[in-house]
Amino acid sequence: MLHLKTVLLFCLLAWIPTLELHAQEPFDTAEEARDVLSPERWEEVEEAVDRGLLWLASEQLQDGSFPTRTAGQPGVTSLCGLAFMSAGHAPGIGRYGEELDKAIDFVLATQREDGLFSHDAPNTPVTAWHGPTHTAMYNHPIAGLLLTEAYGMVPGTEEQKDLKQAIERGIKFTLSKQLRPGPYKEEDGGWGYLRFANEPGRGETDLSVTGWHMMFLRSAKNAGFEVPDEPMQAAAKYVIRCFEREGTFVYGPVPADRIVSRGMTGAGILSLGMAGQHKTPQARKAADWLLKHPVDKYNVAVPNNRMDRFHYGVHYASHGMYQLGGKHWKEFYPTMAGTMLSGQTRTGAWPRDSTSDRNFGAHYSSALAILSLTPPYQLLSIYQR
Repeated sequence: MLHLKTVLLFCLLAWIPTLELHAQEPFDTAEEARDVLSPERWEEVEEAVDRGLLWLASEQLQDGSFPTRTAGQPGVTSLCGLAFMSAGHAPGIGRYGEELDKAIDFVLATQREDGLFSHDAPNTPVTAWHGPTHTAMYNHPIAGLLLTEAYGMVPGTEEQKDLKQAIERGIKFTLSKQLRPGPYKEEDGGWGYLRFANEPGRGETDLSVTGWHMMFLRSAKNAGFEVPDEPMQAAAKYVIRCFEREGTFVYGPVPADRIVSRGMTGAGILSLGMAGQHKTPQARKAADWLLKHPVDKYNVAVPNNRMDRFHYGVHYASHGMYQLGGKHWKEFYPTMAGTMLSGQTRTGAWPRDSTSDRNFGAHYSSALAILSLTPPYQLLSIYQR
C-alpha cells in the first residue's frame, strides 16, 4: 500500500500547470510512469528514500551544511537540499523544514561579490582538479538550482527576497561565463571550468558542466526570472555538437574530449529537454545506448570507461530517461531502482562512490541516489515533464 503522503502529492499533480518547455509533445502521465513498478515495489522505494533523508538530516552540521570537502561546497549541501525537496519537503514547514532553511542559509552565505557560489576562493591560475577552480562551476549552478526550486515555496517572505537577489546575481554570473572566448569554435555556447586547464588538444568546455548551468537557467525561468532565450538555444547547439554518430553524447565537442560515459549520455538527453528539444533523434539514440548499458551493478561504473562516475552518471541518466518516458523509462527505471535499493546501507546512507568522486563522501552519493529514485514524484519543477 502506498504511503498516504505520496498519494496526496500525486493527487496535487492534476492541477499543477504544465510548464512551457513541455508543451512540444505529450508525454506519459505520472500514473503511467509509476506503472513500471508494482505498488509493493514502490513502497520499498519510498521507504528507502525516507531512510536516506532521515540519515541525511541526522548528519547536517551546525552551520547548515552537509559533510564533504570544502571544495565541494555549496554543491553537496545543495544536492542534499534538492533530495529533500524531491520527496515533497519544503523550507520552513513540515518534517524537514528547519533542515532546509539551514541548508539554504548556508548556500546563500557562500555567494561571492561577483555572484559565484563557492565556499573556497578559486584563486589558482589554472584548473586544479578537485580544487575550487574545478568544482566552482559545478557548485555554482547546483546551488542556483536549489535556490530557484525553493523560491516558489516561500512566497511573500523575507526569505524569498533574499533568494531573489542571490538568484539574479547568480544568473548574471552564469551568463557571463558562457560568453567567455574559448580556443575552439565548436565550444561556443558551452560552459567549462573557471580557469583554462592549458592541456594541449583539450577543450575548455564540457557537457558535464554545461548541463548543470542549463538546468539552473531553466529552473530560474520557470520561477519567473528573466532569462534570455539565446543562451539556452546556443547551449542546445553545443549539446548537439557533443553527439556521436555511434549514438550517444560525449564529454566535449573537441576530438580529444569525445569520451563516452553514462553520465554524459544522460546529460545530453536531459540538457536538450531543458532547451525544449524533447525526444529528438539524438536523445532517442542516446537512450538506446543507456539501455544497452543498464545500471545493474551497484557502484560499478561502465567498464573500461575512465570518465564514468557511478552515482553522478545514474542521476543524469535517470532524469534524462524520465524526460523521454515510454519504453526507455519502462526498461530503465526498474533495473536502476533495484540496483540502487541493493546498495543502501543499514544506516540509510549510500556508500562513497567507487570512482574519484569518493572524494566528496557518502552525503554526496546518498543525495544523488535519492534524486535518481524520485523523478516519478514530479515534485521538483525542473524535472517535471
